[in-house]
Amino acid sequence: MLHAPVTNLYDGAAGVIWALDWLRAAGAADCPSFARYLEPLRERNRAALADMPGDNTSSWLMGDLPFEMMAWGHAPTAARADTIAALIERNIDHPARELMWGSPGSLLAAAMMHGASGDARWAALFRRIAQRLRERLLWWQICRAARSMRS
Repeated sequence: MLHAPVTNLYDGAAGVIWALDWLRAAGAADCPSFARYLEPLRERNRAALADMPGDNTSSWLMGDLPFEMMAWGHAPTAARADTIAALIERNIDHPARELMWGSPGSLLAAAMMHGASGDARWAALFRRIAQRLRERLLWWQICRAARSMRS
């Protein structure tokens, strides 16, 4: 049984491109740029995500976010930065509170964009995500404590 190639950052082609870009930038690998493949890979990744429930296109490890960030790294534009910011914004209230799908991955992306650009909007997004995660954690702790008091 043949399966379509995996394209996401987590365990697919985007992760390989990210790693090769990093190694090339560090001077540890002499390889060509694979930037021209990012758009077709992102489209294939979107097709794979379409089969999953919910809107997961803003996911750090599985969605559009790493594709857009890598493309921005190769050719930074204000429009691409706006797209990245919109993806991060859209993921702030994702119900998963983990790196793969949820806002912790967006938190990491905002930190990386701030480190790469110094733009204050990434720090502001980072703070918004961190605050929202904190609120959700506190709410969970309150609910858990109330449940244990009833027992």
